[in-house]
Order: sequence, then structure tokens, then C-alpha cells
Amino acid sequence: MCCDPEHRYTCEQALEHPWISGNTAYTTDIHGTVASHLKKSLARRNWRKAYNAAAAIRQLQMLRLSSNSNRISSQRASTSAAFPV
Repeated sequence: MCCDPEHRYTCEQALEHPWISGNTAYTTDIHGTVASHLKKSLARRNWRKAYNAAAAIRQLQMLRLSSNSNRISSQRASTSAAFPV
């Protein structure tokens, strides 16, 4: 829609437009296309969930390893301070 009357469609042009002439999704079966897009979207969402779960597990493992190495380092430091060589 244009405010300027010079650029508006004429009646003939409007009647030839695909939305009005009948070549639209209303008369076209789009079920197969929509269904395939939904399946792809669901598959993508499931992959994203799996990736995020794996990333969270990896971060927790790294945090645990870091915590264990810090604990071992502090135990060694306290042991070496108590028993100097």
C-alpha cells in the first residue's frame, strides 16, 4: 500500500497479483514443506540440547580436576612446610 496515488496498484494490477489471483498458500498444499521445516527445527533443537549438556559436563569435569589439583598442591605445600628436607 502506498500513500501516493501515483504509485498505487490499479484495479487490473491488483486483480493480477498472486495473493488475489489464487496462486497462494490457500490453494497450495504446504503441509509437506511445513512438516519438513518443523522436523528440521526439532532435530536442530535436540542437537543443541545435547551439545549444551555435553559442554556443561565438560565444564564440571574441568572444575573438578582444577579443584582436585589445587587441593593436592595445597596438601603438598603444607606437608613440605611441616617436614622440610
